[in-house]
Amino acid sequence: MELQNLNTMNLIAKALASFILLFLSILPRPSIASDLKPFYELHVSIKPEAGSADVALKLDVPVNLLMGDSLSFLFSADAQVAQLNGDHLSSYNKEEAGPGLSFYTLKFKDFPMDIVSISMKYTVTIPADHQVNRITKDWIELNIDSFWHPVLTSFSRFHYQLTTDLDKSYRILTGDDVKSIGKRTKQRVIESVIPRIDISFSASKHFYSIEGNYSSIYTTNSFTNLDSLLMFSERAISFLKGYIKRPDDFKQERIVVESPRKEVGYARENYVVLSKLNGMDSVYLSRFLAHEFAHFWFSTANSQSQDHWLNESFAEFVSMIFVREAYGEAVYEADLQNKLQRVKGDPRSLDSFRGRPSHLAMYFTGPLILHYFEEFVGKEQFQMLIQEMINQRISTTENLLVLVREQLGTAAEEKLIQLRAREFE
Repeated sequence: MELQNLNTMNLIAKALASFILLFLSILPRPSIASDLKPFYELHVSIKPEAGSADVALKLDVPVNLLMGDSLSFLFSADAQVAQLNGDHLSSYNKEEAGPGLSFYTLKFKDFPMDIVSISMKYTVTIPADHQVNRITKDWIELNIDSFWHPVLTSFSRFHYQLTTDLDKSYRILTGDDVKSIGKRTKQRVIESVIPRIDISFSASKHFYSIEGNYSSIYTTNSFTNLDSLLMFSERAISFLKGYIKRPDDFKQERIVVESPRKEVGYARENYVVLSKLNGMDSVYLSRFLAHEFAHFWFSTANSQSQDHWLNESFAEFVSMIFVREAYGEAVYEADLQNKLQRVKGDPRSLDSFRGRPSHLAMYFTGPLILHYFEEFVGKEQFQMLIQEMINQRISTTENLLVLVREQLGTAAEEKLIQLRAREFE
């Protein structure tokens, strides 16, 4: 999600991430073998002038996500909770989990064998200086960064249905389905089309837009060159379609939104949000878009574990391959040299991390490892490995090594192990 010229993490965000990792590192992990997924049903009244939202939530959670009789989630510390109950909820505890974040532990008794449910009513206010999220008259943007809704500490994907009475003069953008409820009501419903890691959407009264074959671009900035941005977007997606070779994955339009804030871009499969684009050169913008689009496939690994490099390093390296194809070997080589310089700031080997790897490890060390591995096995074999990795939804390094051994042989497996153990000094 992050690339080298964007200051995507300020000190507060880093502190918050550290707190989250600390909490998650001491938690036992639930069994998540079942295909059942949590379901969020929300009624959200957004108040742009107040910078807040009133939320009524019913959350159904499969019991296989409980640890014994307990369920835990992370939630905004700024939320004013008026109600938290459930038929089988016996008690709950709230602790501080870092700046602006709370950690809830819920205990249940005599609960059924399939699902436990909780109900919440709360008001959440988004601080005016929040790095990513906003609720203002001009711009609304919500996602996991503000923890505006509870997020299970298992970080399990879920489905949701959100009903909102946000004035229809606001256009809502998301990767999911948005529908109006009749002609006499201003209510709209957003429903997940695929399992999500959060409920992420943006809204404004004034969007400039343009549509292409694979993507649609939206911005509130009248100075953004939509034709140029669409060209870069379509070019990146067209490359990915040929490289990944999964045509059905491209039937769903990519929604690309330029946020008016300054920092942090992110992707939710078919929904991509960019920060202000002023000053980005064509190569950087191309790689940035390809990186975010690649997260359509590279987002299955646990983002709080050492396997997170499978999400970020692979998305980054695939974007580098696109740049190599689009702009040539010289540009690709320059990027490699830059990464080799940057990793000196954290020369640790990738396999030395026992939790989530550092920013430099994921965005610089990891792609360098994949570059040298591609050199070893050849471009064609590497591409076939990527395709099979996606087909099998590989989400752990252990399973990746098994796939490498089965598809490319023990020598390739040993090479990847060696590269992950290498310190780039």
